[in-house]
Amino acid sequence: MTKHGDIAETLLNFDPIWESLTSRERCRLIRLLISRVEFNAKDTSISVSFYPGAIRALPTEKKDDAA
Repeated sequence: MTKHGDIAETLLNFDPIWESLTSRERCRLIRLLISRVEFNAKDTSISVSFYPGAIRALPTEKKDDAA
């Protein structure tokens, strides 16, 4: 299970990371993090579900890609 501290730390540094990514890298990042997006037309709400542990796996993913 992802800890709130993991999420908070990642979000604090998110803007500079996002700006440094190419469009292809941004798409890949979104695919790695988000498992489902649901739209409720009745109340116009959006629900986003994330893969469990995806935020903690990001540093590992980056290292694995470089190898």
